[in-house]
Amino acid sequence: MERYWRAGSGTDFGNIHGVVRTGGHSTGDRGGGGGGVKKTAKTSVSSTLISASAGSGKTYQLAGRFLRVLLEPESGGGRVDPTTVLATTFTRAAAGEILSRVLGWVARAVFDPEKRKQLGEISGAGKEPTVAECAEVLEKMTERMHRLQIGTMDGIFAKVARSFGPTVGLPPVWTIALPEQAARLAESAADELLAGGEGAEVKKAWRKFKGKAPALGLRAQLMETFEEMRIDLRGLPSDGSWATEAGPKRISEQTTRQLAHFIRQFAPPRTKNWPSNLSKIQRMMESPPLLLNLLEITPLKKLALGEKNFDKAEIPSEFGQTFVPVMKEAVRELIRSHRLRESALVALAEKYDRARGAASYRSGSYTFREVEAAALEIATGLDSDELYFRLDGRIGHLLLDEFQDTSRRQFCFFDPVLRETTAKGGHVLVVGDRKQSIYGWRGSDPRLLKDVEEVLPGVKRELLSESFRSSRAVLAAVDRAFAQLEGSALFSKKPVYAQAAAEWREDYQEHKSSPQAASQAGKVVLYVRPGHSSDEVKAAVREQVIERAKAHVDQEKGSLGILCRTHALIPGILAGLKSHGIEASGEGGNPLTDSAGVEMILSLLSWADHPGHSAGRYHVCAGGLAEVFGCEQISAKPAGEDGEAWEFLKKLRREIADRGLAEVVSGWVTETKWRKVCTAHDQMRCGQLVESARAFDEGGGGRLAEFVGRVRTERVENPRAAQVRVMTVHGAKGLEFDRVILADLDRGLSAGGRDQVKVRVLPEENRAVILPSESEAEFLGMVDLVEKVKGEEFMEALSVLYVGLTRARRDLEVVVGGSRKRENLNLGEILRNQWGWPENETEGELEVANSKAEKYDAPTKVAVPSDPGVAEKVGTAPRKPEARLELESPSAREGGGKVRLSHVIAQNSGRALDRGTRVHAWLSRIEWHDGKGSEAKRWVEESPELWWGVEEAEVKREALEVSQQLKKGLRWVFDEKDWKTRWSGVVKLEVWREKSFAVVWERDGEKGVLAGTFDR
Repeated sequence: MERYWRAGSGTDFGNIHGVVRTGGHSTGDRGGGGGGVKKTAKTSVSSTLISASAGSGKTYQLAGRFLRVLLEPESGGGRVDPTTVLATTFTRAAAGEILSRVLGWVARAVFDPEKRKQLGEISGAGKEPTVAECAEVLEKMTERMHRLQIGTMDGIFAKVARSFGPTVGLPPVWTIALPEQAARLAESAADELLAGGEGAEVKKAWRKFKGKAPALGLRAQLMETFEEMRIDLRGLPSDGSWATEAGPKRISEQTTRQLAHFIRQFAPPRTKNWPSNLSKIQRMMESPPLLLNLLEITPLKKLALGEKNFDKAEIPSEFGQTFVPVMKEAVRELIRSHRLRESALVALAEKYDRARGAASYRSGSYTFREVEAAALEIATGLDSDELYFRLDGRIGHLLLDEFQDTSRRQFCFFDPVLRETTAKGGHVLVVGDRKQSIYGWRGSDPRLLKDVEEVLPGVKRELLSESFRSSRAVLAAVDRAFAQLEGSALFSKKPVYAQAAAEWREDYQEHKSSPQAASQAGKVVLYVRPGHSSDEVKAAVREQVIERAKAHVDQEKGSLGILCRTHALIPGILAGLKSHGIEASGEGGNPLTDSAGVEMILSLLSWADHPGHSAGRYHVCAGGLAEVFGCEQISAKPAGEDGEAWEFLKKLRREIADRGLAEVVSGWVTETKWRKVCTAHDQMRCGQLVESARAFDEGGGGRLAEFVGRVRTERVENPRAAQVRVMTVHGAKGLEFDRVILADLDRGLSAGGRDQVKVRVLPEENRAVILPSESEAEFLGMVDLVEKVKGEEFMEALSVLYVGLTRARRDLEVVVGGSRKRENLNLGEILRNQWGWPENETEGELEVANSKAEKYDAPTKVAVPSDPGVAEKVGTAPRKPEARLELESPSAREGGGKVRLSHVIAQNSGRALDRGTRVHAWLSRIEWHDGKGSEAKRWVEESPELWWGVEEAEVKREALEVSQQLKKGLRWVFDEKDWKTRWSGVVKLEVWREKSFAVVWERDGEKGVLAGTFDR
């Protein structure tokens, strides 16, 4: 799902309105309307806008400007308080690097004259600082370390939200939701939304939104579509037309007969495509078609657009006179249908947002997006003095990093702070690079880099293009990739791409290597692999990437980054590398389940949590390591009473409760036999599993199934795989590698998939619009908007390519597919064209650039003065595991009182599990039933996801059978009158369905916890 914050991202800056009141007057207006950008009261000569190309040392500049502010004496005497300087970036790693660079620089400057000289050379610095000045700044910073404002935007928003949370509906205490926790909350919200009476409304709205009935997995589709977009659409009104207006309209039967008769008599022009199109119309008229379907027939679409020719021939007048009236009606239906889609979209987003917000509140866990939205709501109309008071510090100077990734909504928070800072003569530094803006899907707008100049009148602009990272060969290849791109022959029939390329290259400067970077030899090679289809190209590219990665690892030439545009190729590449014995880490690491040893332990824990987990049992008992776990005497398949297995699992659960999960797992993985069988990779990953278990214990523990689920989803870095990393270009932002292999450039330029919906918010109209296809845009009057979005997507694709190419220090290899029929324009084709690949060749390799190492004399480092300091030997106190009650599930007590389902409902199908799931779901919907009427029809209609892959007639028979049993053998279970008769005198009779419980029980002098879920 693509998201766009504003429709007018390229419009003038007057559309941005401040949200914080400063100095007793309003700096912004929340209302609509235009108005120019309000100029600040005082022009600040201390404002700088830096456009920093990849590897050009922006962190150096940020750290230097930060120290420059602290070293300058204030007009009233003294120095700037370090806590009044706010420096923001987008990742904690980048924030940590800035803080480390600042502290390291000023600390070394105390004894290193070269570092003091560098500080004096920072742009705008008045003079070289003295030793005493550096020592004073260092002392002030270390004294106030806990209050320094160097962090991420998310961190600032979280601080604001914690200070004002209850005023916008946040609970008094809350935390940031981890990804797996956020996924569980989203599932809970979707389940709640689809249950009960509102579920039918949601399905109806979804039908209007997508134009078709909900398919299997509606819950997953709701989460995928609205989890992020709900916040963008928050507060937008829906006109409710989706609920009142009819669905797609058809042509009347009379008109259908008339058109069918005309087609049978019509003699078309004798051209290639007329006969086939007439055949389509004839088949369509066999029964009244949907009006929208007429627009899919090319000659009819031409008529609807007012064109007079089709297939190099004039459209006959009698054909036009017959079909023009119905095509006008089809266009009106398209407009109506699109409006209903937008109405349903906003309604669905509002419903999902309400359920999702309730889930977050109940759990006290919020995503960063939710926290950001709360902070922006808090800041609306807030007095700056109150804001600074709550933030525990004023903002006198502002340094904003990665500004090209800022959204306009985020900028609304900083806009008034920027204005107040410049008005009072504070320093402002904005750093960004239009060429590296790759987060348009989350609202970032690189045009802010240009618009911000209107907020900072007199701002000084600086361009940094000298790279301290990449070899001359890499930079030469990068410049060739984008040189005069707007004039490429590939765009001769696509002017929107030529215009976008020109805008993207507006401030482009050719790169050059610093002497240090030029001391690296470098080489850039383009590999082209053949394929007649996109699938063949993907397979060929993947094999080439694996082959080249193996060659690099064999040569042991430093770090290797394998970068892909999307996640699609990554699993196959990781699997291929693993088959060659190459350890590689995915983006943010991989789940620990990339180890066979971890998988076996998780199987045992799954079995312990659910004794009926036959797959887990078989894996453990037949895997050859049962002796390690103490279950070597237990058969892999259950037989008879199975008492030995029950006793083993009971003992295991008690041991975990007594000693803690981490201690138990640690005992298994340190066994001699385990260590002999496991590879070094398995042993390392099992050690990390022990640490995960320890964190689970310290967090209060819980069901083993919860721990297993956490291990399967959490990514953990593999320290042994540091040499090879496989990730998306987005994941590699801010990283660099000795060698880079760049792949997955052969997909289309659009950032969205074929079935994804693109939405824009039009703030001036206070509504959301769904971007139509190019063919529909003409009818809907949205051609300009669609073209604009296409240009923005192309610019972002170019930025992704630029970021991928510039991650390499020394060598760069790019793997793309060769030319093929009906190839959509893609980044691979653009590179082939820019680098001079002969298009008649479908396979081979091309050396794009090569550079030799240049001599470089590295500066001599000044030794750090010796300082013995104070050191003590520190140990850890022995930790006694906390006493825990044994956790037991109801299934572990099964025995008497069981009734076979087959005694109640006939089972003639081998798909018993699916059938049982359906029956369980149907019965769980019933609160009370008096045995009258049938539930079967409603069950089948409301739960299509429950019978995927099964004939509808068969499911209807099953539902009817269950419904009949409600009148017979099962009637007493659901009859309210029957229960009131049995339990006479009961004041309130309440039904619990699918309700979780936990009770403490005592048996034979031992206490335990019985936890599970009531079916009913």
